[in-house]
Amino acid sequence: MSPRRIYLLVLAGAAAACALVFAPVLEAGLGGSGAVNAVARLAFSKVCHQMPERSLWLSGVCLPVCARCTGIYAGFMLGWLCWRMVPEPRRGRPISTALLLAGIAPLGVDGLINTTTLITSPAWFRVATGLLVGAVAARALWPALLEAAKIIQEAYRQYFRAGAGSHAAAIQPFKGDRT
Repeated sequence: MSPRRIYLLVLAGAAAACALVFAPVLEAGLGGSGAVNAVARLAFSKVCHQMPERSLWLSGVCLPVCARCTGIYAGFMLGWLCWRMVPEPRRGRPISTALLLAGIAPLGVDGLINTTTLITSPAWFRVATGLLVGAVAARALWPALLEAAKIIQEAYRQYFRAGAGSHAAAIQPFKGDRT
């Protein structure tokens, strides 16, 4: 798979996630029944605590993810869009550990302070730390995706070079199988 296709597939996924975060606001504005909000809450329920007091409210509608997760999704989307602006030779390099830690540390410190003390950070700060983590995640993901695509392409080529492209060969068990 070409780097362009990988980029566009991840961009489509990030756009879909962001759209699902904000879709309940649009639905409420159009006088909807709340079904989109229910679907969005269900979709994000495994990855976010969805506490209303820690979520953003837009036009009287509570977003289906907390402020921090909203920032992470939006940050990933923005980071992924901006990643194409990086010169080509630098895109494939892995992210430095220092940059990765610098992007994650504020969120970790804020989360630790919120859970161990009576201090609750404001929503804008949770969104900001989420934006930072999302952007760093987008930066860190690109080289890993390129490497994974190369591995998958090579395995695919070897599979079909070995004559497994026919239907009869494709249904036979692999050499390592116990059957």
